Amino acid sequence: MEDNRKAAIAWSAVEILFWLACLVMSINDPNFVPGRVVYAIALLAAIATLVCSIRFAGRGPQFAKLLVYAMQLVLLVTGIGLAYLQPDVRPVTIIAAVLVVPVMFVSDTLPVVLFEAACIVVFAVTGPNFINPEVHSWTLKMLVMFSIVGILMGYFINKARFERYSYEESALELAELRNKYAYYDQLTGLQNRRAYAERVEELAANPPADCCVIVVDVNGLKRINDTYGHSAGDGQIIGAAKCLNRCFKDVGDVYRLGGDEFCVIATLPESAAWERLLDAEQMAAGWTGQSVESISLSYGMATTRDNPNIEAALKAADHNMYEFKRRYYTTSGRERRRR
Repeated sequence: MEDNRKAAIAWSAVEILFWLACLVMSINDPNFVPGRVVYAIALLAAIATLVCSIRFAGRGPQFAKLLVYAMQLVLLVTGIGLAYLQPDVRPVTIIAAVLVVPVMFVSDTLPVVLFEAACIVVFAVTGPNFINPEVHSWTLKMLVMFSIVGILMGYFINKARFERYSYEESALELAELRNKYAYYDQLTGLQNRRAYAERVEELAANPPADCCVIVVDVNGLKRINDTYGHSAGDGQIIGAAKCLNRCFKDVGDVYRLGGDEFCVIATLPESAAWERLLDAEQMAAGWTGQSVESISLSYGMATTRDNPNIEAALKAADHNMYEFKRRYYTTSGRERRRR
């Protein structure tokens, strides 16, 4: 919101300078006399926008955006008015009033800088065909000067986001980034325990008719960490996450609860869930990592159909997973597929 307020203030300030310069020019150059009234009206509109930006823009982002849109409308109307009043300098008014003057403090991004530069080059090359040399020379200087002023103002208003598309989009990106850190695991990209807890609350409030809950754990992770290092262990976790996500992302949600423990909540029949789970196990067994080949998984499944609620199903799935892991270690993996 403060960024939008600064942008509105900066835009209004540059507009005031621009229209003031045009008004002064209309006193000294007869070519600009027909537009004097338009310059004066635009100058008053810019001053009014600056006052509103200082006093009211901080009250909300929507108000700041409204000020920006109002100034764009003033620019457009002014450009059209000048084009009719000064037909001999129409390219000047269209480019200066509509394209170049709003410069960089709202769209603070490198492509816009290149666009503004392209506009100036086009005007510099084609302008002499439509405008007398004196007016063309003065206008070209104005375009360059105000583009530079706008770029510098945009840069100093918000250095950290100079390469982004706009203040509004930057705020949106920041909100999305915060949401990603809040609900997604940074190592695997899966949803995290917080997202899992909120999903369980939703399912508890609105119990599904048929829902499968699968708890998955990576076998031997401590041994891998101790033998090959934690980067190898992270590789096992990432590999397991990818296998589970590939097999279940279209029918449910996959969560990393912490460490090497995962949970899948899927809305599909139990038989179909088992097929996908065994596919994930086979995929993990054939996984090739940088230090360790193959990923061994222990898992347990339960359904809401066989349990009174989602919490009971989660508890049953967790119990089944630990039973699976116990059999895995006591039989050296010979009964890994036993349910």
